[in-house]
Amino acid sequence: MSAFYIVSAVLSGLFWSLFDLTRKKLVQENPVQWVAVWMMYGQVPLFLAIWAYEGFPSVGSDYWVPASVSFAANLVANLSYLKALSLAPFSMMVPILSISPVLASLWSFIWLHEAIEMRQLVGILFVVLGCLVVGWVGSRSAKSGGDFLKPFLLMLLTAVLWSIAPAADKLAVNASSVGFHGMNLNLVVALLIHSYCKFKGNYASFRQFYRKTQFWYVLTVVSAILALGSQLWVLQHIPVGIYEALKRAVGVFGSLILGYTLFKEPITLSKLFALLLIVLGVGLVMV
Repeated sequence: MSAFYIVSAVLSGLFWSLFDLTRKKLVQENPVQWVAVWMMYGQVPLFLAIWAYEGFPSVGSDYWVPASVSFAANLVANLSYLKALSLAPFSMMVPILSISPVLASLWSFIWLHEAIEMRQLVGILFVVLGCLVVGWVGSRSAKSGGDFLKPFLLMLLTAVLWSIAPAADKLAVNASSVGFHGMNLNLVVALLIHSYCKFKGNYASFRQFYRKTQFWYVLTVVSAILALGSQLWVLQHIPVGIYEALKRAVGVFGSLILGYTLFKEPITLSKLFALLLIVLGVGLVMV
């Protein structure tokens, strides 16, 4: 496995960490569903431009089944993720996503026949354990069990769904291209959420939304393009489980640092021990 693609996966994880931060900022003052809608609509023109740069490659007939799985998983996962972020501290929620590398390895083995070495599997488990320790420490710092249970379950659901999506995305991109699938993924999910909100009478125009968010909205869209675009590209070159482990490891580092810097969430000895486990795990994955 090329060091270039490993570094690319780590860089992709940094983009996802920035994307996590910007979404956290947006849901602090805006309804979750409208953050999801306008965040995704904003990405569509940019992925269309990527598709044009790719030369509008043809789409295979085997695209739509995995793409539909990705659409459904991302539809529910995005809403549950944003709701969880609106209910609990940033550094408590992001580590829960760390179960996804193990599940992603399972789905990629079943669907893509991607086998990974035992050493790498042990590394993935170390990453998961370290990330879960961070989440457990965060749960103990909550004021009461009720404060943590709902966002915990929402983030757990998100982790399961986002473990399914990368394997489906990889199959979909193999049958199309990064630009085409990224465009469709954002457009379909945004239209479904938008239609539901209109039906329920809960509507906010883009002008209203942008007037309140401006800088953070633009940064969210840019970081989203970099995060999703890099993920779709890197997944063509390394196993899904290894990518997810590297992405989640970087994400936990980012959530702790940014949580401390921007949201005054403390870094404890237990969290530092968890980070040591993560570093050991990433080392085993990358050796």
